[in-house]
Amino acid sequence: MTTLSSVVVALSLPLGIFWPWGVVLMPLAIVGIGHHLPVQLRRIGESTDISYGLYLYGFPVSQLIVAIFDHNTLNAPLLAVTSVVCTIPVAYLSWHAIEKRFVIQN
Repeated sequence: MTTLSSVVVALSLPLGIFWPWGVVLMPLAIVGIGHHLPVQLRRIGESTDISYGLYLYGFPVSQLIVAIFDHNTLNAPLLAVTSVVCTIPVAYLSWHAIEKRFVIQN
């Protein structure tokens, strides 16, 4: 089912049927892909959780990128990729400097 839903989501974009088919099947595809990942990839995040830092610093970093770069050369996909790449180190530093001291370990 994961393969079928992933194929439908991937094909729905160029075919122009992302709404409603791709939108409906995307959660199933994402969860299925996550379930079938190799063990090494599923272990990502066990010792370091940068998700809150990505959430917290993503908007300010993207706003800084928009303020620095020319609006004519910066399209939405480029902004998204650049924002994520630039936010990851900030979130990583935030985890190690602040957040992990407040997380209760089992």
